[in-house]
Amino acid sequence: MAKVRMFVAINLSSEVQDKIEETIRGIMPQFRFPIRFLPRGNWHCTLSFLGYQPEEAVPDIEEGIRHAAEKSPISELIFERLTYGPVDSGGKSVTPRMLWILGTKETSEVLGRAKIMLEDAFEAKGIRFERETRLFQAHLTLARFEPQPKGQLPAIERPMRLVSRATSFDLMKSTLRRTGAEYSIYSSFDLRRTI
Repeated sequence: MAKVRMFVAINLSSEVQDKIEETIRGIMPQFRFPIRFLPRGNWHCTLSFLGYQPEEAVPDIEEGIRHAAEKSPISELIFERLTYGPVDSGGKSVTPRMLWILGTKETSEVLGRAKIMLEDAFEAKGIRFERETRLFQAHLTLARFEPQPKGQLPAIERPMRLVSRATSFDLMKSTLRRTGAEYSIYSSFDLRRTI
């Protein structure tokens, strides 16, 4: 039985991706330790990680996403801060090992409700996955690195404003390679404009 590693995400507009590339070019020279910046195609806002799923479960997963997309009021994603991740519920970095752009509180709340809607639909369809119980924090992962001694991290944290139209919930396929994960869109579901 073939299995596929999957997650649900919202991908970014090309304009926002251009701005992120510009930001990365500006901060990259400040890092004096090994850091792996993710390729442009890997920037997205993950809503629900499903892990390895049997291919025969995909139609039920897609039906759950379609149901959530029809009811979701999401129209845009707003990101407000470049920081180190992960962060705790108060927004403070905890054992930094990633470079993040954090979503606003409002974006996190709206996406958090969409995540619950998606995962309720998956559970109703009998999809097996590990449900995340922590408060949802919208973020984009730009880079990964091994934890560094205190004081070794460059002072890159700053406010910023990125606004990306949310047009679809995308079922993403994740293929693990020696160089890292490669992502591709498996299927896409348009968001209805209900607000």
